[in-house]
Amino acid sequence: LTYDDVEIALDSFLEGGMSPSDMVAALIVELPHREIGGKCTPWPDIMKIRNKCRKDGVIENSNKCRKDGVKLHCDGARLFEASTWYGMNLADLVKPFDSVYISFYKGLGGLSGAMLLGDKGFCVEARKWLRRFGGNLYTLLPYVVSGWSGYKRYWKCRDGQMTFAQKREKLTRIIADMKADEDIANTVSFDPEVPEVNMIHGYLWSSPDQVNKAIAKVEDRHGIRVLKRVRPVGEATSAHLEGFKSMFELSIGEANGQIQDETFISAW
Repeated sequence: LTYDDVEIALDSFLEGGMSPSDMVAALIVELPHREIGGKCTPWPDIMKIRNKCRKDGVIENSNKCRKDGVKLHCDGARLFEASTWYGMNLADLVKPFDSVYISFYKGLGGLSGAMLLGDKGFCVEARKWLRRFGGNLYTLLPYVVSGWSGYKRYWKCRDGQMTFAQKREKLTRIIADMKADEDIANTVSFDPEVPEVNMIHGYLWSSPDQVNKAIAKVEDRHGIRVLKRVRPVGEATSAHLEGFKSMFELSIGEANGQIQDETFISAW
């Protein structure tokens, strides 16, 4: 998602004869964008989007939003991972946003749960809607405990775990080595070209059935499972138009982060 994407989308509302009831109330920016391989919106674009969404910005002058401006929400389920790409602390990274969502069970490895952050009025209203939608569990203690434990282990790395930056660096090395191997490079293509977080998407010319058979054969012969899940490429995607038939998501976590880089290459 870039500033140009936002500008085009908002302009389309105005050109479409938007009625007052259809006015834009909020804009969500996911950091990082999982569905496109963990790419991160450039920081200058985030700031331009923030300025465009303010009530004294371009949107209000064009009658494209409510009087109090368009609220900017961050879907930060993997915000800890994204912070390594921007090279910023979390406090500075979320400053442009009116509200932020973070997950406890993804990068932090908690049982489940998440946190929604915003100003006091926003959080008071959100609590009401949480209850209305049935989110009034008897206790949140197990989720709080596991989330706090994950925070200390995977963000503070108090027990010597890999940092998110180290996980991204390892993935970057592996992808670079795979591209340097002619046989592998002719088999798979990656998007983005260079990992922006500890996740990347890969595309294969073979069908999911062919790929899964090859994965099983390698695992049987060498005891190494290359990929956990392969899925077909959507027909409406640019990858499909290029001729790719399968795709996968590769991420580095605490477990596979301990595997030697050479093992990944030999398996491929």
